[in-house]
Amino acid sequence: MLSNPLVELQEVVWQVDNRPIIDRVSWKLMPGEHTAILGNNGSGKTSLIRLATGFLRQNAGGTVRWQGEEQVELRDLRRSIGWVTATLPPQVPLRERVLEFVASGRHAEVGLRPPIRTEQTPSETEEASRLLEEFGCSHLAARRFARLSQGEQQHIMLARALMALPLLIILDEPCSGLDPGARETFLRALHDVLERPGCPTMVMITHHIEEILPATKRVLVMEHGKIVRDGLPDEILTADTLRQIYGAAPAKIELQSGRRWPIW
Repeated sequence: MLSNPLVELQEVVWQVDNRPIIDRVSWKLMPGEHTAILGNNGSGKTSLIRLATGFLRQNAGGTVRWQGEEQVELRDLRRSIGWVTATLPPQVPLRERVLEFVASGRHAEVGLRPPIRTEQTPSETEEASRLLEEFGCSHLAARRFARLSQGEQQHIMLARALMALPLLIILDEPCSGLDPGARETFLRALHDVLERPGCPTMVMITHHIEEILPATKRVLVMEHGKIVRDGLPDEILTADTLRQIYGAAPAKIELQSGRRWPIW
């Protein structure tokens, strides 16, 4: 196991129009420390992750280190990170086939159209086919990604994220917009990934505590660009926390199969 944190932020500030969006945040993410991030819209959750992964640069103080290093080649960094996010599908070329899209994850590229993007190798095509089979999606390989249902797209994005052989997987509200059946199918697939020996470290941004899987070891709560709570799921996933975040508390929270279900 790596001895350094995957990501370390120290007193990081990121401002827009002199207004802090991330305000003196310090955070360490250790290898294997699957983490969930909760908070209202606008609390800074996605900005925190974009800072941690080099898509934003702190502009008003603090340091960000990736595996102990401040100066990191961003292209190499992004190849070490798999993303499942609603912002990705609109970037995919309309004619992109599923197999090509999954293979593009090896190089952290969207699409595989030469000469702009890297051409896939036979071994990458084979690995992409294997991942599709593993997720029960081989029948989608020749279809256009843009024509898939949202639930199918989420599965394909998870396969693509693993194609990069990543150290870290980021899931930014991965179940948003999914119907209950599609959500549970996706979460089962994610659960299976997290149960594998040596699986990538996972960070999930979500509003719904029932989406936080048993493998999650740490929960952060953000408000106004700050981490206001940080601890074990048993400590953080309470009715009081939900009241703090959303202004309303459930009557109770039931634990079932390692997941917490709020009863409102």
